Amino acid sequence: MLHKRWNSLDVLKAIMVPGMIITHNTIWWLSYHPIFIADAMEGWFVSVQYISYLVLLIPATAGAALFFYLRQHKGKELPPFKNIIYRAVALSAVGFLMNLLAFGHNSLWQWNVLQFFSLSMIIVYTLLAIAPRWSVVVAGIVTILSAPMLRDIFVAHSDTYIGAILIGEPTNIHLWPLFPWFSVLAMGFWVASLLYNGHDYLRRTVFVVLTGGLLIGISILSDTFLLEIDFNNLWGESIFTPPTYRMVGTIGVGMVIFGVGNFLYRGMSMPRYGIIQCFSYGLLYTYVIHMILGHQLQKHILHHSDSMSLLLLAISSQIVMAYLIGAFVLHFRLQASKGPNKIGAS
Repeated sequence: MLHKRWNSLDVLKAIMVPGMIITHNTIWWLSYHPIFIADAMEGWFVSVQYISYLVLLIPATAGAALFFYLRQHKGKELPPFKNIIYRAVALSAVGFLMNLLAFGHNSLWQWNVLQFFSLSMIIVYTLLAIAPRWSVVVAGIVTILSAPMLRDIFVAHSDTYIGAILIGEPTNIHLWPLFPWFSVLAMGFWVASLLYNGHDYLRRTVFVVLTGGLLIGISILSDTFLLEIDFNNLWGESIFTPPTYRMVGTIGVGMVIFGVGNFLYRGMSMPRYGIIQCFSYGLLYTYVIHMILGHQLQKHILHHSDSMSLLLLAISSQIVMAYLIGAFVLHFRLQASKGPNKIGAS
């Protein structure tokens, strides 16, 4: 039987899948056809600026998923450290293979989100092994607050691989630096540990939503909330080394979605092959396959046409593909576990 899942995490992952597909395809399309920013397309692009927040919350889902992986072990014991290392190495290997198949051999060693997850898993495990659970939250706060200072101090090293991993770099070669993005992963870990506990869940949920709303408000008042895109460097520093207050807004959006999802869907039984279940179960597989096939599809189609209808067709087909991937993964896991027709959500 499949383990009980957290509906709020499943909901965030489910709405993230189409958001990820829309955002990636739009920016790939723009990479090959800058005419996309013409007036006729302006409304679409503004919408994508908001939708892209869902992509930036991918680390939050990884943090929550890591919490549930670690809590499977009895008592307060952590799994053997070698288990974490094996998972981190495997995840990084998938990431590097994805780079090769999607973007070619020149991008093989690109630091991307799966490699970022791998390093973050090791960091969280180490913190939990030597310090209380709240140390993960403290590390997240330190990460977001110190990122601008560290970028100023070590700017001369941003063109090195280690520098890019830690603080980011101004081109689009390496993405998802540890500073400040570990803060979003830490938020996912903390919110999952706070809300999954059945004790006083309503008060905790209200606290998370109100805190998230406050962070969003701070970001809006700072006039940095909306994602800015540099059309000359689409995956560069405007996204991955953002202002601190924009990161505050990103964390706030994640907390609100987690909290509202926890209130609306707590204890609800999800249909076996519903959209939420399938998109959630298939997120990792969908991400990898979508990055490979989606990029190659846009690359080849746009050699022949820049029709907006082809962009919409590519997006629609990949969303359908994501559902089918998730349905297959869910069916396989249900068969392996001999689970019931309906299961809890995560």
